[in-house]
Amino acid sequence: MQGDEAIVGLTLTELALNILFGSVLLISLHRVPDQATELAALRKQHEDDVLRHEKDTQLLTQTSAALEALKKEREDLRSSMKPSCGEARYGRRKFVFAATVVDGTTYAVDGISYSYPRLLKRFRSDLDEGVRLGCVPRVKVSWKGGIDLKNFNSGLQRLNQEFYTVVISPGDEQ
Repeated sequence: MQGDEAIVGLTLTELALNILFGSVLLISLHRVPDQATELAALRKQHEDDVLRHEKDTQLLTQTSAALEALKKEREDLRSSMKPSCGEARYGRRKFVFAATVVDGTTYAVDGISYSYPRLLKRFRSDLDEGVRLGCVPRVKVSWKGGIDLKNFNSGLQRLNQEFYTVVISPGDEQ
């Protein structure tokens, strides 16, 4: 080869490096965001977020109103019965006393005979505490042998006016 001829050509390595640098340059130029485009995209995203927030707020308000209406509608479905004072949350003894219905108007508690008014007077503090706590005292009730069903039922109904009763067999007072 003569000196005034130049060999123009690239080796395979030089060609690969040129392609690599060219690709990197194109990628970096493509990734440089246009500030105006980026600002427009941010504004659009903000507008979308504001609209979504307004829709969510409206949906939340509607849901809350529907929930309140449902609560009001269901208020009358709650039981009007008060709980027993023997439940654990009141910290009271399970049963206030165990009574035996002697006849329709007489009760025996711990071997002492009581008329219904005397029985109420004797346990007035338990009844008053039940009112204060919002609960009803519970009592065990059994019958004296030989009492007829009508008299037992009459005595039991009187007790049910002030107490929750649990009927037990005679001799099961403990």
